[in-house]
Amino acid sequence: MEQERIHRRLIEAGVELTTSHALVAVEGGEARLVDVYTGRERELPLDGLVLVTARLPNDALALELGATALGDAYAPGTIATAVWDGRRFAEELDGDPPGDAVPFRREVVELARLGEEVPA
Repeated sequence: MEQERIHRRLIEAGVELTTSHALVAVEGGEARLVDVYTGRERELPLDGLVLVTARLPNDALALELGATALGDAYAPGTIATAVWDGRRFAEELDGDPPGDAVPFRREVVELARLGEEVPA
């Protein structure tokens, strides 16, 4: 959903994206990478490093504090999902917990059979 827009903006900003490589080591301003398909290693000079790791929830701190995990701590997703989680939590903060209830109404539509008259 957001990937195309984010990817384009990174490239336009001059960011070099390296995919299908595993990080072996970081030493003295260089990263040593290995291609996951060929096993060939190469060194990459760097000023900074952003790691995108396993997208697994981590709610340990929330559980320890007796708090509610939101956003990526509850279930990794898009930025929009994390923002929505925070907004929903804020809106429900002073109310009773919704439990499993759906907090919105959903319109259920039914398709008419071909040639069937649909009442207005």
